[in-house]
Amino acid sequence: MAKKRGLFAELQRQAAQAEKRRQQAERQRQQAAAHAARMEEHNQRMVLMHAREREHQERQNAREFEWEQRRRATEAKVQHQQERLTEVAALNRHLAKRTADLEGVLSNVSAQVAPINRANFHTTAVHPPFQSRHDTVVAPPPPPALPAEPRFRPPPAPQGLGAKLGGAKKHAAEVARLQVEHAAAVAQVNAQRAALLNEHGRRVNAHAQAEATRLQRVNFDRMKYESDCEARNAAAAQANRHADELLDAYDRGEPAAVRDFIEVCLGASGWPDFMPDDAEIDYDEALGELTIVQPLPQPDVVPSAREYKYKAASDEIVSANLPVTARKKLYRGFVSAAAIRTLAEIFTYDTGHRIATVSYQAVVEGIDPATGRDALIPLVALATDRERFTQLDLDRIEPEATIKHLGGVMSKSPLDLQPAPTAGGIRSVHE
Repeated sequence: MAKKRGLFAELQRQAAQAEKRRQQAERQRQQAAAHAARMEEHNQRMVLMHAREREHQERQNAREFEWEQRRRATEAKVQHQQERLTEVAALNRHLAKRTADLEGVLSNVSAQVAPINRANFHTTAVHPPFQSRHDTVVAPPPPPALPAEPRFRPPPAPQGLGAKLGGAKKHAAEVARLQVEHAAAVAQVNAQRAALLNEHGRRVNAHAQAEATRLQRVNFDRMKYESDCEARNAAAAQANRHADELLDAYDRGEPAAVRDFIEVCLGASGWPDFMPDDAEIDYDEALGELTIVQPLPQPDVVPSAREYKYKAASDEIVSANLPVTARKKLYRGFVSAAAIRTLAEIFTYDTGHRIATVSYQAVVEGIDPATGRDALIPLVALATDRERFTQLDLDRIEPEATIKHLGGVMSKSPLDLQPAPTAGGIRSVHE
């Protein structure tokens, strides 16, 4: 039996255990405090790291945003410059075309101006292909996918001793039960198939009705198209009858028909689009003379610019001016060439030789310096006959020299709208 401790020893033991527990608790408290300190330090480090990461990411985002803004600005600048260069190219193309039109009035005139026969006066109706917004055919609805009829699968019949010990009776009962279930399943499938077939039939009927309506609308559109074709054919036929009447009257030498014939031919001869087409024409049957007053475009038809360029530094389109001497030369050449080409067209188109002489004036709208009122300023005036004019080699002439050769007169400075000296009249100038 263990010896009992004395009271003092027991107190010492309990005090030692209490101290031990206190020291253990202190160690745990210190460990917890150290752990909390470490965790606090760790959390602070994580907060600082996250703050630095956010700051870094914000700086990175700012740099990327700045780069993106610069990239977009660069792309926008490049696109804008490309648009301006395209604009410059269009302006220079317009300049080149206008200059070519002004210089090319008499180019290869023998090939450009050819006699016009009756077929040239006839027109043929042009019909667009038939189109209807109802042309699209909608496919009929596909047949429905019908569920298959369920098959009856009887259970296997019992064999041997099992059949003798009541298995046959149980088997017959099971077969009867399954037959009832099969009959119900067959009835359900048949009902589903009937519903699907009925719905399919409804859709087929709806499609047939829609298709019939579509075909009616297509037929209506076709009837309207054929009516429009007939109207175009009738208009062409009427225009051809009028043309034949004009040509027949021209062949008979009727003065109005000769005038109208020449007017129609000049209007269809393919002058540049800036050329006015309202010439005043008259015909004197007794003299066989055609009188024509042909309006010309204003001097500003000649470009004031020689070339357009784009200055990227100032983002502006600038032009290099065409010298005044060049503008004067270009307009003067156009005026003289227009006169010779008009005479060439008149004598060429007059295949019936109804016109023996032509009295010609080229005029432009301006201000009479003597009166200050609007007036038609003559820039070219000449009169010539068929025999003399047809001796010219138009592909080798200088138009202004030809005007002088034919006894005509021309403004000394058409660009400045100085009138040609026609005080005595065109006929007196020629004489």
